[in-house]
Amino acid sequence: MQLARSLPQAEATLSFPSLSGHVAINRDEHGVAYIKAQSERDLYFAMGFAHASDRMWQMEIQRLLVKGELSEVFGSEFLHQDIWMKTLDLEQAAQSAWTALSHDAQASLVAYSAGVNAWLSSQQQLPVEFLSLPDSPAPWTPIDSLAWSKMFALNLSGNMFSELTRAAAKFILPTANFNDIYPEPAEVAPIDFDHQDVAKLFPSFLDLKWFNESVLKNGGMNVGSNGWVISSKLSRSGFPVLVNDPHLGLQIPSLWYVVHQSAPGFQASGMSLVGLPLIIFGKNENILWGGTNLPADIQDLYIEKIHPQNPNLYLSQDGSWKKVQVVTKKIRVKARFPAVLREPLKPVSVDIRYTDNGPIISDFDKTIDTTFSFKWTALLPKDTSYEAFFSITHASNWNQFQTAVSKLRAPALNLLYADRENIGYISAGMIPIRGKGHGLVPAPGWDPLYSWKGFIPSQEMPRAFNPASGMIVSANNDLSPEDYPYYISNEWALPLRAKRIQSLLTDTLHKQGYIDIKSHKEIQADLYDGGLYALRDTLVQIEVDTRREKELISALKHWDGNMRPNSVAALLIAVWVPELNKMLFDDEFSHSYLQAKQSEQLRLMLPTMPYTLTLKILRGETQADWCDNIETLQHESCSAILAESFKRTLKKLDKLLGRDIHQWRLEKALHSSFEHIPFSQIRLLDLIFTREAAHGGGGNSINIAPSTFVKSKGLVQKFGSSFRQIMMIGSDNTQHLYMNSTGQSGNVFSRHYDDMIQPFNAVDYYRLPAEPEHVRSHYQLQPEP
Repeated sequence: MQLARSLPQAEATLSFPSLSGHVAINRDEHGVAYIKAQSERDLYFAMGFAHASDRMWQMEIQRLLVKGELSEVFGSEFLHQDIWMKTLDLEQAAQSAWTALSHDAQASLVAYSAGVNAWLSSQQQLPVEFLSLPDSPAPWTPIDSLAWSKMFALNLSGNMFSELTRAAAKFILPTANFNDIYPEPAEVAPIDFDHQDVAKLFPSFLDLKWFNESVLKNGGMNVGSNGWVISSKLSRSGFPVLVNDPHLGLQIPSLWYVVHQSAPGFQASGMSLVGLPLIIFGKNENILWGGTNLPADIQDLYIEKIHPQNPNLYLSQDGSWKKVQVVTKKIRVKARFPAVLREPLKPVSVDIRYTDNGPIISDFDKTIDTTFSFKWTALLPKDTSYEAFFSITHASNWNQFQTAVSKLRAPALNLLYADRENIGYISAGMIPIRGKGHGLVPAPGWDPLYSWKGFIPSQEMPRAFNPASGMIVSANNDLSPEDYPYYISNEWALPLRAKRIQSLLTDTLHKQGYIDIKSHKEIQADLYDGGLYALRDTLVQIEVDTRREKELISALKHWDGNMRPNSVAALLIAVWVPELNKMLFDDEFSHSYLQAKQSEQLRLMLPTMPYTLTLKILRGETQADWCDNIETLQHESCSAILAESFKRTLKKLDKLLGRDIHQWRLEKALHSSFEHIPFSQIRLLDLIFTREAAHGGGGNSINIAPSTFVKSKGLVQKFGSSFRQIMMIGSDNTQHLYMNSTGQSGNVFSRHYDDMIQPFNAVDYYRLPAEPEHVRSHYQLQPEP
């Protein structure tokens, strides 16, 4: 088949002028690349070549996304997204970051770009998706890589949406309801601004957020990670072990690419991020490192005071009126299908306005009067985040690791560490110190009290080294000491996963006297959902009539909290709790400004979901009466809501799985959905490019599986673990186990497009040794004579 020629060959020898020596790219039976070069620069060249050969379409989509050029290829559906990207201008931020990098870091990006372009120049057939593009891919540049690293940082940052959510909820909800959702002492809005304007702006950004998460797989409420490290005294091997699995939007191919890199004096292996030449999480010859998202407050919205007679002036923090900077950008938009039969559309001209605080984002909705600007650490000049990861890959001890980590700006991360004798962690990233307030709501942009006064010094960020417990667990929970003097966030993950990991590690230690690799595997596979389990005893108090209903409630009474694939109780509670929440909250969140889908999105974004507030409501511990439906004349009790939600749940499951409850189990309803960007959104093409797999787990389990009930499909999981690693460095016993979430290839004709999905869902692992056990493909790259 002609299109199959886009796949890597089994054997090839190619010559390129950019190389200084010979490079071997060997792929094993899983498609994992083992790169051996005679210099680091040639190594990074080969990384670009390997990424391009397996993931060129993914790289092109990433570039179009960052540049705000998706509309040019896929039409007006992507216009709002492109305007957002043009507004943020990650390319300009990447240009500034480039100037802050060392010569060696820059050289790695130059070599990587040369490798990508070498593959493009040598390839006769591009993957099938490129038939949808009017032109061949433009040459890759180092700025493309740096801009994508900033997009990845945006993927892990969501404070802007939290501020909008809080402000919109303040406008939409009565005080008692608002206080139930935000029980901490609320930061009062620093000035009187029109909450109605926020409520009007909110739907535009809800749509943008939904599009990013659902279509582009960026961001999401479950973006996080699990990570832990144990010391040598707890480990059966006598050496520390580091375990990691980041949580992101599920997509095919995965954002990650497994690779082993080797050059004289340098060796690293683990997970690279497609578009960058480095191992982001993995190991070298001396250290192990992994990471979890640090949900730090690194974004702020500011209200700008516009001159009453001149809309081109805004009040600056020094009290003077400054001119708004305006940059006009054009976005080409592809005509609707069939484009060849339609008149070409005129480019859309967009005026992007900026103040000292950042880009003005309220221009998304011209109907509102309040002007909002956006400040984010990743948009600040001289970003050295790439330098941080480049230095981490070369670190050989704790002190060098700390020095490397101090260069990280965005994203904010908790970075775990181990070597042959020590363990540690560091919270890293540029965390603002505010003069007043915590950035929970939009602040006055002209008032210097609310400006950023600096950043938490890197040496004062939370960290630990060889704690007495012998273990460090990070699952997006607050790891800072109780007396920590700086504000980092009020959006920590519920401690359920962290406590569960710690409990399982401790239990294993008590039972066995040590923790072995098998135990780490079992913990990563753990399906216990403490959030749903906390609701069990309240839910089973419902009065039921039929034998069928009593059998289901009995199963739930005896349920142990594990979301096992074969469990009927897990299925029942997984569908019941969202249905219950919908009945409890959707009437309060319904508003004239919000469509039904937007109201549901708002509810899902609120910080106390999914179970803590629900439990308080059912126990009568809230200020507001959430059980009463404000849209009806009668007064509904909590017991009535509980009964009605149960009946609706059974009706859904009857329709999905049939009335025989003995045939019900979670795996028949819950599926992980790995979607292709963007062909999973196109009818018929989705059948070719999308992959699904039955699964277990819940939104709070270590083996995380948050899901949404979709009519006729059941529970669909679109967020989850994106890879898993278990690593150990010993004097004579080094282990590196991994599993990627989809496969190494982004080419739908490759057997490695989806060959890791089933093993990943089964929590199986492959080994990543220093040399491939079986070479299935061999590329020899060499300098031109």
